[in-house]
Amino acid sequence: MSFWHITYVGHFDSGMVNTLTGPRAEPITGKVIPAHEIDTTRVEKLLAEYPVEVAYYVFLIDGFVACQTYGFGPFGREAYEIALRLAKEEGCLAVDSVVGVVYPPEAVEAQRKIRDREENARQKAWEEEEKKYPSLKKIISGGQIGAERAALDIAKWCGIPHGGWVPKDRIPVERNSNPDKYKMMEMATDSYSKCSEQNVIDSDGTLLVSHGKLTGRSDFTRKMAIKHSKRWLHIDLNQTAKSSAIEKIADFLKQYRIEILNVSGPKTVEDWKIYRAVRTLIEKAYYLQKYDRDSRFDSPMW
Repeated sequence: MSFWHITYVGHFDSGMVNTLTGPRAEPITGKVIPAHEIDTTRVEKLLAEYPVEVAYYVFLIDGFVACQTYGFGPFGREAYEIALRLAKEEGCLAVDSVVGVVYPPEAVEAQRKIRDREENARQKAWEEEEKKYPSLKKIISGGQIGAERAALDIAKWCGIPHGGWVPKDRIPVERNSNPDKYKMMEMATDSYSKCSEQNVIDSDGTLLVSHGKLTGRSDFTRKMAIKHSKRWLHIDLNQTAKSSAIEKIADFLKQYRIEILNVSGPKTVEDWKIYRAVRTLIEKAYYLQKYDRDSRFDSPMW
């Protein structure tokens, strides 16, 4: 919320008042023309009850009054008090440039109802957007140190639920940390291959990141995605610039409506650069996709 407030007082037609920014100007003249002008004598009498400095915060403009209130100096509170008293005595509207209508009570209530309707419409539009382009709701992996651990760590950092299947008695535990740090699930097998396949099955799509061609477990995961007709994307950072990779991942999440993303790639002992690369790619792609969704609803609907 802005720190700078101006409270407008005048006999404004309801169609001339924006509930957030005050009275609207006429498009032709560029002026705000109230139904009739404020009684200047009443304004002078009110000002006479306050320290003389308050007058510097109260302006008569084209038949209405603008009071510089919060954020303008030590007498803003008195200026706001004058605005409310003047609106009450004149029987007209007082509109704060940030809060909206502040007097009379019935107008405040009407404003609240309008905002509630707008917020409901906004929420409904958001829900429709969510149906068309679901957001990333979970990241899973096999938890091995490297690309898979990076995926879990960045999920935790971004506040995204995480998980995945690991072989029996292989839940990853960092040194001196809580064994429940990673929300992994154990399969009744010691086979990493079975776990990799199950993570593919449980996801909407798989992201594979490497420096060079896929090998070993990463390539096996790709084959499982093909076997189970699951979407997959391979980012070879030797062939793709980081910025392009981020865009490709964000597009992958959006285009295929990925809600649960499985991540795989080499271990740190195979590629010492992979952990940081995967963290960066997923974080940037997640926020890029989130910004793209949120930007459709940035502008107020009033």
